[in-house]
Amino acid sequence: MSYLKGPSLFFAGEFLCDVSTVNNDVRHYDNSTFEARFQDPREGQMQNGWWNPRGGAIFQFENCTISGSMLSDGTANETLNNFPVTNTDDRSGGKMVDLDPQTQMTSELWGVKYRLTDQDGNLYFAGNIHDTGFRDLSNRQFDQNLNPSATNGQALGATYYSVIQDIEWGDTDNPVISELKQQTDNNQLRIKMTVYGYNTKDSANKFTIGKMLGVVTPWKNTDPIRFTADRRLYGMVQKIFNPNTPNQNTITYLAYSNFDLSGNELTVDLGMSIPLTAQDATVNDAFTSFTIAVATESITAKASDTKTDLQSTQFEVLKDITIANPESWLQETDGLIRVTLTDDQAAKLANNQLLILMEEDGKQVLYARETPDGWYVRADQNVRRLDVGVTLSTDFYVYQWGKPAVGKQVKTSLLPPIPGLGGSGVSNKYSPKAKIPKINEAATGFKTPDVSTPAATDQNGKTTVTLTGEAPGNPRVYLDGQIYWYSYGIDGVTQLDQYSLDYIFVHQRNKFDYIDNPTWEDVKEIWLQFGNLYPIMSHHIMDFSVPVEILKRKEILIFAFSENINSPLYMPVTRDLSENKLKTLVQWMKITDPADLKPIEHSLVVAAAEKATAEEPADAAVEKADEEPPHPIVVLTRQKNSGISDTSSEKQ
Repeated sequence: MSYLKGPSLFFAGEFLCDVSTVNNDVRHYDNSTFEARFQDPREGQMQNGWWNPRGGAIFQFENCTISGSMLSDGTANETLNNFPVTNTDDRSGGKMVDLDPQTQMTSELWGVKYRLTDQDGNLYFAGNIHDTGFRDLSNRQFDQNLNPSATNGQALGATYYSVIQDIEWGDTDNPVISELKQQTDNNQLRIKMTVYGYNTKDSANKFTIGKMLGVVTPWKNTDPIRFTADRRLYGMVQKIFNPNTPNQNTITYLAYSNFDLSGNELTVDLGMSIPLTAQDATVNDAFTSFTIAVATESITAKASDTKTDLQSTQFEVLKDITIANPESWLQETDGLIRVTLTDDQAAKLANNQLLILMEEDGKQVLYARETPDGWYVRADQNVRRLDVGVTLSTDFYVYQWGKPAVGKQVKTSLLPPIPGLGGSGVSNKYSPKAKIPKINEAATGFKTPDVSTPAATDQNGKTTVTLTGEAPGNPRVYLDGQIYWYSYGIDGVTQLDQYSLDYIFVHQRNKFDYIDNPTWEDVKEIWLQFGNLYPIMSHHIMDFSVPVEILKRKEILIFAFSENINSPLYMPVTRDLSENKLKTLVQWMKITDPADLKPIEHSLVVAAAEKATAEEPADAAVEKADEEPPHPIVVLTRQKNSGISDTSSEKQ
């Protein structure tokens, strides 16, 4: 069910995302070369622990309120306006984490709660947001020259799709709440959240705070969870930032937009894509006038083409749009444009591409289009944590012109090895000494995960692939397992006709046998890595390099390490330990007597690294960058060097 038709609750405000950034650089995972300064904020040419080394991975709503609501017949309803949207009144806040330092483009929310009350605190409903990673990542903030601009440190925005589960309903007869409850399935609601304007500069008034728009609607049990089955617009490249590397340094405006056609009513969601001014919700002046049109012939221009001019015979205008109040339009409308079509226009749009055009020098330039033939293919469970021998599934959905496509064959493919992911984008004498490993390849003689061949899609456009864990052979040496990216699609739809980061991202963990009687030597490296990567723990709670310190707090640690993975209290926060490693750590805490341990007075890793650094000439610490050229799909991770914020270094 589309979130673009009622009943709907719209909310807006801010979010707090206090992510830890020591773990942004994959090289910091190497215990043998870790340096104490990696736990300090960056300074000058030294990236150190980046912009927020002592973050706690907290994610929560801030100053969010209901901005409007709509009944199922499309009637606006103001009875809930300004009611507060919060996370919880009875537990810890949620968490934002990455799958891995080498896959930071799909940061996930875990353990987040959604709670709506009136001004007096009376409950309307509350539930748990199903874990989900952001999608539709793109540049949102631009300067007056239409170059990505982030005075706040982050020009990117993204969208979260999920469901609110296990809902507790309050005692209310509010008509919007009543319709939501009656029309949804499985006691869970659809939620979509668009985030942008995030502050990564510690001098900002709202450090680690960003802006948010959201909508809550009914969910149907034939729907996917981590995206919606709406029709889609995909932005066309309008500017090459660096002519020498056009595949890596391009700018696309209006990158990803959802839309819905119900009868004669067209609703286009530009709240997730319209270009804004730097660190503001003001629509960029260049995008206050544009045209929404329907193609009268198939528009096959590639997404990577620049400045595609259309002839008047290739489209029919549906609506010329003018945003008269760019400072407040986004907050007032949630970025939704609603157009009532004639019967003839609706009939044409039912099976033809929607377009967004802008006039330039007397020509109509194509800025966004639906895919040729209206295809939309997407994986639901696109982020997977896989233990050896465990089988997990991922559902795919295929739609054409917004309707399920039956009998389509989805194909998957492992991408080739990719070097260089997970570093800072700079290389100087202060760079970490560890070598950046490649992803997408197992160690020699070992296997990649076993991926099944999915059946053709069913009546809901759905098919399923299974992934079974295989031991990767520790190819990355100093951090667990391997990362695999799988592309997917159907014949006739190229990857770049959809979201350029539409992959299945798999963290295949190393094989690890549970140890029934573990010693400190068996678990030391795991604890030390935690202590190095999360200074908020090692500096304020306990030194993970000192076993006695761990055992002093073993009761609370055993509790956290034994929590359900969906709990906001779960440890490790990054959810990157295999089940056997987790069980071994817990067993070590349970059976170890502090009296049997030798005293350790200082962090072993930091001490060793400081000694090695003092003995080594400065020039020897310069990392030798991998000379292999980056793979074309690493577009966003390479944009920082061209002046575009790099989401791998500035988590959204």
